[in-house]
Amino acid sequence: MFTLGLTSDSPIGWCKVSEIKNELYNFEKEVFPKYKDKFHLKLWICFRCLPENYGRNSMRRFFKQDNALGMDMLITEEQMRPFRDGKYFPLTKVEQRLIMGEKLYGFLTETLENYRNKLAGIKEYGESFLEDTKNWLISNYWLSKDNSLFDLSVISFMSLEKAVEIFGKSIEKKVYTENNKKVQEFVWHVDAERKLRAKYVLSNGIWIFTEYKEE
Repeated sequence: MFTLGLTSDSPIGWCKVSEIKNELYNFEKEVFPKYKDKFHLKLWICFRCLPENYGRNSMRRFFKQDNALGMDMLITEEQMRPFRDGKYFPLTKVEQRLIMGEKLYGFLTETLENYRNKLAGIKEYGESFLEDTKNWLISNYWLSKDNSLFDLSVISFMSLEKAVEIFGKSIEKKVYTENNKKVQEFVWHVDAERKLRAKYVLSNGIWIFTEYKEE
């Protein structure tokens, strides 16, 4: 049986690593069933966000007793919260997710190559699993396609709950009435250069997306 185990070691508050990593349970739900009879092991993933001066490195290991392939990945606090002009500037949730996605995909690729001839199924199905993983990561905003900027138009297809999951806590929120309907407007930081404003109207108890603009 192919299953996923997740853990993290990171600061709270500005760092969203622990929160973002839980999205990978959907990765397990959507991708793993295809490989349940191909890989007979557990995949353990740990994300750590620690200061660079701790001197810790990413590592991988097969735990024979638990039949688990472990990937312990380091992302430094300096990557997630750059220090400039005497101040810390935490990256947005969107930016932190992309860093985690790049780390995960790259480290997973190396790990499967390292265990290609050591663990059953990897030689035969590893490349297919990597391709499915890459597609899932792109579809769920963990990887950018062709290194392009985050496409703000994707909010048009998200529920409000999904938008909050992807963009995080808004930096501005307005609630008002327009044409006898309740309206909410949110503003999110997407990256250092862009903000996203989105408008939702309450209809039959559901917040319906109506429009967005870049700021």
